[in-house]
Amino acid sequence: MNSGLTKKEKPLIFIAAQLQFVKTSDELFSGTTPPEEGKKLFNEIFAKNEYFSIKPKRQKGRQIELFIDPFVDNKNLFLGAKIAKSKKIIVPDIQDKHIVEKTISSLPFVIMLWDNDSQILLIQQKTTVFADVTLPIQIILLHLNSIIINKGIVAKLYLIKEKGTFWKSIEQFEFIYSLKIDLTAPNIFGSTFKKAEEFTKALQQETNGTEFGITINNDAGKVKLDSKDELIQSISNIIDSGGGNLRISGIKKGNKKKRKERLNLKKWYKNIPVDNKYNDIDYLNSKNISNITSAIKDKYIENKPKDEDKNNS
Repeated sequence: MNSGLTKKEKPLIFIAAQLQFVKTSDELFSGTTPPEEGKKLFNEIFAKNEYFSIKPKRQKGRQIELFIDPFVDNKNLFLGAKIAKSKKIIVPDIQDKHIVEKTISSLPFVIMLWDNDSQILLIQQKTTVFADVTLPIQIILLHLNSIIINKGIVAKLYLIKEKGTFWKSIEQFEFIYSLKIDLTAPNIFGSTFKKAEEFTKALQQETNGTEFGITINNDAGKVKLDSKDELIQSISNIIDSGGGNLRISGIKKGNKKKRKERLNLKKWYKNIPVDNKYNDIDYLNSKNISNITSAIKDKYIENKPKDEDKNNS
């Protein structure tokens, strides 16, 4: 495998996604919760060398071949991996005085980190390997769900964003004609975002749904949300923390032509830089890889919002 990291490489920067495991049936669980069962299956799948080919769900998506080279601890618990993408290069070669084409394969990679306690996945940004830095997360989710979907459980992944992204997005618009909120069924945030958790839990119990959408339309472009409402506050925090998505259709402030624009937070993410001392190939082993995760944990784990702390006390 070609080295994807050198001591002179640019600083390591990661993006993070909150992984949630949601049950698809009440009948398939006995004595375990979806997070417990999901993490167990996640570990079984990725804690061994894995080579697979998959086609991402995107326009003009083509088959991508990936190799997972995992880092595990002494109990075989998955800590992270090198995610290598097969890259084929055609070069000229002289054989018997004739020029022929020869295919050379390389496996440039990015680093993946796994925080098992928080169920957070981190992927190194490296556009020379993946031009779309969110693509490895999409591929991991597709591969994971293709295996676990028949086990009464499904995985959901949303990118962790800068705190306040939800409200800053809404503030960009002068007129909002449509606003859609997507929320994953609860199981990981607990009482951290109490109101949103209670809301989705009630829906899940009634419908057995794994994801829920709230759509608000107003033909005059006057959709509004009350930032002081406890449920809306909770939903905004949960979306910033990787528990859902926000989509808006409207006219942005300063748009002189008054044309409708769309905003989708699906691929918005927080940049998580790593101290340059970890930008060393010597850290790419099972003994040291968890040190990187520990060093940046406070950058991707948001504290419980103060307003909800008061409500829960």
